Amino acid sequence: MLNFIVPMFKDVFLRFKGTLPPITQFVINLSEKFSHYIIILLVLSVIIIAFIVFNRKKEWYRKYSSAILLKIPIVGSVLKLTYKARFCQTMRLLISSRVHLLDAIGLIEQMIDFFPMEFALHKIKTSLSKGISLSESMNEFPIFDKKMIALTKVAEEVNKMDIIYDQLFKQYSEELEAKVKSMNSLLEPVLIIFVGSIVALILISMYMPIFQIGTSIS
Repeated sequence: MLNFIVPMFKDVFLRFKGTLPPITQFVINLSEKFSHYIIILLVLSVIIIAFIVFNRKKEWYRKYSSAILLKIPIVGSVLKLTYKARFCQTMRLLISSRVHLLDAIGLIEQMIDFFPMEFALHKIKTSLSKGISLSESMNEFPIFDKKMIALTKVAEEVNKMDIIYDQLFKQYSEELEAKVKSMNSLLEPVLIIFVGSIVALILISMYMPIFQIGTSIS
């Protein structure tokens, strides 16, 4: 709209003498700047995308990008729930298949592509090899919540790791589903209002001078 529609109206307004309403002048100025800087915006977008593609597998990038994502409201909690559910599901499958705990942690570390979880699992694997329990090792990392740590401790004591992790997987999956539904129900009206407001602002600003011209003629 700023690049094509507004310039069409601007050509029409140039034929009439008079001062444009402030909102119309603002939108026209914005359109002119957008037209001038669109190439720069496209180049910057390409540079950012290229930067992400070339660095996405590097440890420093994964560390800082995941830390930023976890701090974003709603998005951070959804990410945590997603990877905790994956961890519990994979743990249940491996433990029920009689895979040794140390080997199971090593396999999950290779499978989960999320730096905070990978880093935690790498350290936990080292702690397990030193004879420290899984629940104690998990306690050092904020990616694992208190519920998971407490139930892991219970699972270790009663030797029912697969059953406990199956229950945890179901709980986290239900929480994740509910959170995603609530996020979608919030985002839809917000996006509709946001986009509708921008379109309405542009249309009103473009038609306002026409209405004023029509009123002055009558």
